[in-house]
Amino acid sequence: MKNKNISGANNSKVNGLFLHLLSAALWDRPAEAALFKGLDGVVWTAIAAMAHKQSVNALIADKALSLPTESLPPRAMRMQWLMQIEQTKAMNRNMERVLGTLVQEYEQAGFPFVLMKGLACGAQYPNPLLRNPGDIDMWLYRPGDYEKSRIWAAEQGYGAEDAGHIHYNYQWQGIFIEPHSRISYFHYKKYNKQFATWEKEVAEAARFGRVPVEQLLQPQHPHQSSQPQSSPHSSHPHPATVRLLPITLNAFFLFHHMFRHFASQGVGFRQFCDWVLLLKHYHKQINRQEFTEHARSYGLLYPMQVFARAAVEYLDAPEGIFPFSLLPEFSLLPERRTRRHVRRVLADILKSGNFGFHGPGKKRPAGKYSGMWFSFVLSVKRSLKFTTLSISHVLIVPYKKLTNRLKIGFQ
Repeated sequence: MKNKNISGANNSKVNGLFLHLLSAALWDRPAEAALFKGLDGVVWTAIAAMAHKQSVNALIADKALSLPTESLPPRAMRMQWLMQIEQTKAMNRNMERVLGTLVQEYEQAGFPFVLMKGLACGAQYPNPLLRNPGDIDMWLYRPGDYEKSRIWAAEQGYGAEDAGHIHYNYQWQGIFIEPHSRISYFHYKKYNKQFATWEKEVAEAARFGRVPVEQLLQPQHPHQSSQPQSSPHSSHPHPATVRLLPITLNAFFLFHHMFRHFASQGVGFRQFCDWVLLLKHYHKQINRQEFTEHARSYGLLYPMQVFARAAVEYLDAPEGIFPFSLLPEFSLLPERRTRRHVRRVLADILKSGNFGFHGPGKKRPAGKYSGMWFSFVLSVKRSLKFTTLSISHVLIVPYKKLTNRLKIGFQ
């Protein structure tokens, strides 16, 4: 890791050691044992807390437990981390099993879908079972299927509930299921309309990758096809296969989804790592000029360049995996504002944690209107802090958040 001191971080030592372990886990290399030799238990506790905050518990735990004896964390923490690793693996296996059943049920009901985010990103990790699982997000890409599938899900007793303007959700066998009518959305109308056109083109072409569900938790080599075939040693004669987004769209979507949450309330390293590792595996299959034009046309090229530079400087990401031109090496960045953006982005991720849920300071009050006001004030402060990173994506957030919440509140 090139930069261990993060501007704005509360504890640079803890942050530096955490980032070192995370980087080692992402690129499947040993951690430097000397950095952890004789480390105080208080520091290890802080590293564990950061791992939880960032939803990368098992990745950090596995890498820390691979250290030599003199560099290992205290015994109590080792036991705790071993349990977390096994729990994470079990949750992933359960999610894979649930997904296989969902594929069969939705296909039989006439609602084919595309798997997005989450489990679709697991195979890019050195050990996919160590990625903290989230929800199962699916895109019902055919016209009319979203509305029909919601009625069908309710008839099955799944208790489908409206969860926003592009998806409903329900819980099944301990897993949250989120069927989507769209891949994503933009607050800015111009970009939203533009992306809807792209979605329609992709849906009509229906040229999706197809992957056996049971391969989603198997490591995928960088040169492996994006549409791997069923293993000859499969435990099922006709294993369920799931559709995945086209690679270029997926790389764009993962960043946009992450950045939309970053602009709104914050984001953690799990989402950041998903994007970086997808690019690591598939950058050779992405047309750089086409991808750059997409990013530029949505006003996302500069934010992508800032996040990419942060990944290079703090997570040791190879520069060649990014399908667009990078900002200069950190020490050579010509503009102080750009250096500040890179540092602020990394510091904010460290502070905010997974989807901004772990940010410091006062928490949202329980009352409906007091909570809405609290959220609005926070979004204003955040917008002022990051406006120069992307005016069109950041400055609009407080307005959209307030108007949307007022509509909900007065219903």
